[in-house]
Amino acid sequence: MIDHLFQRKGLCYGCGEEWIDDKYLCSTCLNRISPIGGRKKIKGRPLYFPYLYQGLIKEWIHRYKFQGHRYLYRVFVALLLDEVRLLQPEIITTVPVTPRRKRERGYNPPELIAREIGKKLDIPFYDFVEKTKNTKDQHLISLDEKRKNLDDAFRLKKEIPKKEILLFDDVVTSGTTMERMMEAMVKVEQISLLAICSKKPTEYDRYYLGSQRFP
Repeated sequence: MIDHLFQRKGLCYGCGEEWIDDKYLCSTCLNRISPIGGRKKIKGRPLYFPYLYQGLIKEWIHRYKFQGHRYLYRVFVALLLDEVRLLQPEIITTVPVTPRRKRERGYNPPELIAREIGKKLDIPFYDFVEKTKNTKDQHLISLDEKRKNLDDAFRLKKEIPKKEILLFDDVVTSGTTMERMMEAMVKVEQISLLAICSKKPTEYDRYYLGSQRFP
């Protein structure tokens, strides 16, 4: 219902003002979410995140994931297309949820975004990994609990071809989810990681902002 309303009136998906950009956002909203070119490594693999988990990006993700504002997937897809083009993956996959959780919400937030990116860039989407148990929401628990929460939560369900894989998740905080996914996909040789955003870096985080290379 909300989806059709925004589409019909041509409103900015972020604030409700009339939009004039191909990213479904008005110029004001676009100017408030400048990309920071975030880079870090998780288990030795490169993770790319164009935004920090704060401000409007945080607000939109919360609406998208927890308040049923499904239409916002179009914004995130538009914001990520250039990043994915630079990475040039041959296959895209994402973090799964249990069938029960998907039924409750009606969609898997990162999967919806990843599938649409695949369609627009002609990159096949595959779900190689399944989630084997229901877990607590990672953003609600401590770092130690995050690690235990996802123990044995993912399992490889089909063989992965020897191609360049892009593993996508919407938000990365501790990196535990990505770590557990890579453990399940242990035989993958060529893999890059992408998220919409990551938490604001602290002095303990090894983030590289605005750089295409890692030290």
